[in-house]
This record gives sequence, structure tokens and C-alpha cells, in this order.
Amino acid sequence: MIIQQPNPQTSGLPKTYLSTSIGTATSIPVKNLNAFQLSWAIQIGETSEEQSEVQVLAGTAPAGTALAIIGTTAYSHPVDTPVYPIKFDKVVFKVSNTGTAGIAVALTNGTVGLQVDNPFTQFDDTSGAATYAYKTTYYNSVLTTSSDDSAWILPAGNSQYSLYRIRTRVRDKLFSSAFVTDDTLNDWINEWKDQMTNTAIKVNKDYAIGTTSVAFTANQQFGTISATDFKSVRRMWFRDSSGTYTMTQIEATDYRPTEVFSLYHPVWYYQGDNVFGVLPIDSAGTADLLYTKLNTNLTADSDELPTPMRGYTKSFIDYCMAQAYMKDNNQEAATPFMNMAENERLKFEKEITPRHESGPELIKATEPISEDESYYYF
Repeated sequence: MIIQQPNPQTSGLPKTYLSTSIGTATSIPVKNLNAFQLSWAIQIGETSEEQSEVQVLAGTAPAGTALAIIGTTAYSHPVDTPVYPIKFDKVVFKVSNTGTAGIAVALTNGTVGLQVDNPFTQFDDTSGAATYAYKTTYYNSVLTTSSDDSAWILPAGNSQYSLYRIRTRVRDKLFSSAFVTDDTLNDWINEWKDQMTNTAIKVNKDYAIGTTSVAFTANQQFGTISATDFKSVRRMWFRDSSGTYTMTQIEATDYRPTEVFSLYHPVWYYQGDNVFGVLPIDSAGTADLLYTKLNTNLTADSDELPTPMRGYTKSFIDYCMAQAYMKDNNQEAATPFMNMAENERLKFEKEITPRHESGPELIKATEPISEDESYYYF
């Protein structure tokens, strides 16, 4: 079972360059020492280049214009080869024999040096099974420190609708994608996910519904909705010791200070982004809410698009392509991709709109119509 972990991204990291060419060496002459720390790993060369490699800095302070390393470089490198501080020099592969329900533990011989001459570092778990699940962590063998664990890696790979596969499809379409980091692509994908979520809510107000409650003391007028995925209130009830009552929404300007409200017909109104007021205020109780919520952002590689959006993955690809070309200052290339993304969004809007909101409706007569009266109806 071959498990692959993408190597650390160098895009966006500080870097310097070799000030002279080197053969196999124990000291790395560079143009600037400022970004480097003792015992950190460094990457010499760009990821996926044939002779790129990782070395670990010595525990002594850099002197002059050279970085002392613990070992010896494996390859010769020409002047102006980039050098990056990447901190970690190894990947630890972990396995759970009970799938994602278990706890991942380090595999025997599963600590592997970063293979930066490829896009990823891999390990062959010869005893692995399709039911296993894996995680990885980056590791500094000198400092003995690790990064956080990755998301679960499944032998079957990530689905067509996963964050990882969408990112990969964008990179496959770009002539050069080195200037776009994974974090940037994640942000663009989540931007478009928000647009698609807003479109779904526009045509189906009961899409993405959450529930929460806000407690009120006697004479308390305002409550705050603390749910982090809150977008807008869909429906509200007020519950106290005497029963549960449906609340009616009003505008904040729709009542007079002297107006009297009944507990049996309570009202609510927006007071701020996530703050609302209730009337009357003389009874302690709880406001129970149904609210339209924001879809959770995709963060782990295995995270998948919300179900209604899975037939529209091309819109995510096109949106990211448009953003990439705009980042590259190529508006001419960005425009057609933005247009295709928007057309896909409109197609999504049309196809998920409930039929009774998108065309002729059948109106049922409440009373029989006699033949004599039929000429009045067209």
C-alpha cells in the first residue's frame, strides 16, 4: 500500500540563493542569512527538480555568509540555486488498522526523509489493507519536533468532490501553478462555495438550516446568536413556563415605545448582525431559532463539497482558473473562465429551484365550477 504525502510548499516562504556554485559540501554559501534558524531543515533547489535535496542546519550560529549543515550535500548545485527554510526534514507515516474510527500510530520504519525531487514523499506499507487509514506529520530529526497530523489519507484516495481533487484539477489546467499556494486555492474554493451556498438559499430558504437557543431573563430585551455558522433567522419561538409561542418578525421601527405586547403573541426584530430584540420583555424564557447557516469551509484534503454542489464541480475549477489568471495579471484569459463559472452557477440555480417556484403552478379550485359559470374562467 503506497501512501503519498505532498511535500511542504515553498511558494510564499522566505528564500535566498547560493552565492557561488558548490560541489558536495558541508557549508552552504548564500546571499542572505536572515530567514534561517539553528537546526532547521533547508531545501536546496525547487520542489520536483531532479537534484533538489534537504539538509539540516548545524546548531551553531551562522557565520559570515555561509550556512553550516550537519551532513554533506548529495549533489552539486549552481550559483543562484534557491535555498528555503522549511524546518522539517522528514515525514512520519502513521496507520490506523480500524480505519478513521481508530487512532493513527507511527509505522515501523515509517519515518522517511523528504523526497523533494518529487512533488510528494511516499512510503510503501507492505502489510497495509484497503480498510486501513493513514495520517502523516512532518518531523525535524534534530529538534525532535513535529507538525500537526494531516487529515486522514484513505487507500482509495480522495473523492472527485474533495478539496484535494479540486485543487489538483486546477493545477492540471494551469500551465504553471507554482505561483499559487494550496492555501490560496483553498481560499478561492471556499469563496465559490459561499457563492453557491447563497444561490441555494436564494431559491430554497430551507437549505442549510441550523438550530440554536438563546436564554432570556425577565426584563431582558436583547439576545445574541452565538452560532458561528449563523447567516439569518428563518423562524423563532419563545418558550417559558406557560408554554411555547410563535414569534412574529417586525422591523425595529414598527413599534412605539408605549405600545403593549402580549406574551401570547410575542415579536422579534433585528438589532444588529447577530443581535435581536424580543417583546414583551417581562417573562424569563428561551428563544428557539431555526436559522439559515453558512456551509462549513473545506480545510482538510478529504473534505467534500456539500451534496447539492457535487454535480457542479466545474464551476469551482473555472472560478479558480479565473482567479489564478487575474493574480497573474492576465484579465483577457480570466474573463472566459469567470463567465463559465457564472454560467454554471446560473445552471445550478435553475436546476435546484423547486418546480413550484420556476414555472406554471396548478391552482386548485376550492368549489366546483358549473357549466353555466365556466365562461367566466379562462
